[in-house]
Amino acid sequence: MEWKTDTGFWINGQNVKIQGVAEHFEGGPVVGAWTKPLLRWKLNLLREMGVNTIRTGHNPYPTMFYELCDELGLMVMDEVFDGWKQKAKHDYGRYYFNEWWERDLTEWVTRNRNHPSIVIYSVGNETHGDIVTQLAGEIKKHDAMRLVTSGSTNTEGLDVVGINGGSENESFFDQRFDRPFVSTEAPHTWQTRGYHRTQTWWRDGPKHDTFELPDITEKEIFFYEWRDPKDWTNQKQHLNSSYDNPTVRISAPKNWELARDLPHHAGHFRWTGFDYHGEAGLTHGG
Repeated sequence: MEWKTDTGFWINGQNVKIQGVAEHFEGGPVVGAWTKPLLRWKLNLLREMGVNTIRTGHNPYPTMFYELCDELGLMVMDEVFDGWKQKAKHDYGRYYFNEWWERDLTEWVTRNRNHPSIVIYSVGNETHGDIVTQLAGEIKKHDAMRLVTSGSTNTEGLDVVGINGGSENESFFDQRFDRPFVSTEAPHTWQTRGYHRTQTWWRDGPKHDTFELPDITEKEIFFYEWRDPKDWTNQKQHLNSSYDNPTVRISAPKNWELARDLPHHAGHFRWTGFDYHGEAGLTHGG
């Protein structure tokens, strides 16, 4: 495996684009109580869709996940932590990180390092701190072969630049890094089954830095909003669905097009493969 600044990711002598999704371990009605046959079914659905890599979010997964990825030929960005300090009201970053990170990280790497599906490690998700260099260094003590990145954190001490969100802006693609680059989270599209928009709608409001996305119809065909607009507390409470006209800053087809055509763009992880329960209240108003 190689990650090259000018040409992205290489495996077995082939230049391969990361066609990835970020994936929580949540299993819908079974929550985290996966059986191996059920998890194989889910991973096969992703693979049949064209996915070749999965970014775990944002914690170590049970051994059967890595075994199945080995078996199915799916690559993995293996992510060990979410935050290195408090991010939610009650989380690992608040209660356990300072005391436990070194032991937990060591057990994670030494347990997983013999799985060929793992092509890169990630030490965090949308978190910042000088400790990033120490985290990356600790991984290298136990596995010197694989490189280290993180989702939208510091770049110091990391081998591959990982970006969440920012890589959805048009001007972002005009810049270059001194290291390999992969979009760790893009294009971040909220979905609701059965609801679509025919006119372009940006979740964060119109931006000057977004790629053009033309309307499909002159007037909006679908008007249903499950909450009265006067009761919205933020723009995220609009319902939006599909990959065509409702989006954050960039559509999924445009993101794939850029990854395909820019040699230095190693690829991206769509947020998310399967939708999950965790942020439903935060994003759509409860």
